[in-house]
Amino acid sequence: MSKTESEILFPKGKELEIAGEPLLIEKMKLHQIVKGTGKLGGVFDLVYTTFLSDGMDNAAIFKIFETDGENVLDFIAIALNKDRSFVDNLDMDDAIEVLITIVEVNADFFVSKVMPMMTKRAVDLKQLKQKTSKTRTQT
Repeated sequence: MSKTESEILFPKGKELEIAGEPLLIEKMKLHQIVKGTGKLGGVFDLVYTTFLSDGMDNAAIFKIFETDGENVLDFIAIALNKDRSFVDNLDMDDAIEVLITIVEVNADFFVSKVMPMMTKRAVDLKQLKQKTSKTRTQT
């Protein structure tokens, strides 16, 4: 199937070949973002720093899976709009490539929206912790 001019100029995603099958990874839709970003809460800082560093390698990505694998696998399934069983049956190298591609295709959203939101939450939690610690020491 040939691509239209607009598809060439403004690609909707990136196609990978996984287990001999073509897999199109597209920008996440609103429902995927809502369900998916919460799954990365436990590893978001690790994902963010890994993808921004020059040392983005399989070992660093494997650390993300090792830290919170179940939620990362759920995130991949949500982002691909596939059943979790599809993701569970990926080879590790394929899962790493898919995760990298999902983040790359959606990088503008993660960097401009999610990271500032997560940073604000971290600041809010730190302030709340300081308030509660101060209240405890006063009583």
